[in-house]
Amino acid sequence: MKSTGIRKAIAAVMSAAVVIGCVNCTNVTDAAKTVKLSKKTISLKVGEKKTVKLVNGNKKGKVTWKIAKKSVARITKKVVKGKKASATVKAAKAGNTSLTAAYKYGSYSKKLTCKIKVSEASAADSSTAVSQPTVAPVQTQTETPSKEPDKKPTEVPSPTPKIISPEEAVMVTNTAAPAGYDAYNDNYIFSTEKYPSKITGTDRSVDIVLPKDYDPEKEYPVLIMIHGIGLGGSRFGSGSGCGPAKIAYNIVDAGECDEFILVIPDTRVSNIPETDANTHTAENYSYYDLFNEELFDSLFPWLYENYSIKKGRENTAIAGWSMGGRGALYIGVSHPDVFGYIGAFCPAPGLFEYYIDENRNEPGLFEKDKFMIPEPYTNNTFLMILKGKYDDVVNEHPLLYHQALTENGFEHVYYEYPVGHSWEHGYYNFMRNVFK
Repeated sequence: MKSTGIRKAIAAVMSAAVVIGCVNCTNVTDAAKTVKLSKKTISLKVGEKKTVKLVNGNKKGKVTWKIAKKSVARITKKVVKGKKASATVKAAKAGNTSLTAAYKYGSYSKKLTCKIKVSEASAADSSTAVSQPTVAPVQTQTETPSKEPDKKPTEVPSPTPKIISPEEAVMVTNTAAPAGYDAYNDNYIFSTEKYPSKITGTDRSVDIVLPKDYDPEKEYPVLIMIHGIGLGGSRFGSGSGCGPAKIAYNIVDAGECDEFILVIPDTRVSNIPETDANTHTAENYSYYDLFNEELFDSLFPWLYENYSIKKGRENTAIAGWSMGGRGALYIGVSHPDVFGYIGAFCPAPGLFEYYIDENRNEPGLFEKDKFMIPEPYTNNTFLMILKGKYDDVVNEHPLLYHQALTENGFEHVYYEYPVGHSWEHGYYNFMRNVFK
């Protein structure tokens, strides 16, 4: 009697387990069968963005997003959690590619694909709409006007302060900068702040240098100073040891430059860590190019909301070293309506197409014959490039940029100095010619 009861109880438990297991199996399978992308095909014009979402994903699921041809389109933002998974795609150049979503939930996995067709933006599109800053190669400057920080056009030429011409530049080219040019001083206030990024969805780091007697009721010019590759954390030093702040505020004290606000952001725009293995790859370089978009979509609005910054291109400068020099040229030349001053110190390759090896090769951010400042800013922009004579990091690329500007008829300052891969001498000369 007892054994019969026990056998019945065991049978009941096993039946229940089978039923529960089948229910769970059915739920996973049914859910997985319905997973799909919100679009099977999307059509974009160069510079345009669209978002593709995962439909019916489980909140515990995960998606890995990939683009087949990154030269045609790139992912600018992605969410990997299954319930809200999505990828925002931005068109770079005409062509066809595909977006793949590898979905995984428990033991179930499924690969979903969305075809992407990219066409060139028409002249009508460019003339009727203000495009967002783009990481795509810039085809023409006049067809893709950019947003200014205050969203108001600046009159050209700007009356005050005067943006000097190359012939008027004050330069030290054959000798060292004077003694004490980079000495410590206490004429500025250094702080590291956080601002919200629309691209990464996180708070990102930025160093802010203010005049010691900063007055929120007074407006100040602003310089965006961009660091080199791999230096997003340390950048150019902190506190009283911030190199660009020391040099600039010694120049301010000498009366050669007005007081200004110095902004030194982390310009690698990605939540993916930079490692020894991925640093020198085209994919990693593209995260630095994304600062073009980050600056206008996130950083500039935050700066103008939190600091007293003087509007206008005659009060706005951008400069950088190495990868930052490449970035300064890319952003400055792409947005001449915003920046009256552009400085590049030993700028890295990438503005034009190049090939070093299978990891280090890029299609170029500009075509050589389009690399210049267009009218009406041609004679009202100060652009300076430094090449280190002994620079074996970026080698001949600063010279190539200079030659392209010259061939395209844009007057600028270019000089070579007997240093390696450095920025200080060039920055010293640059700062003596801005915000006067």
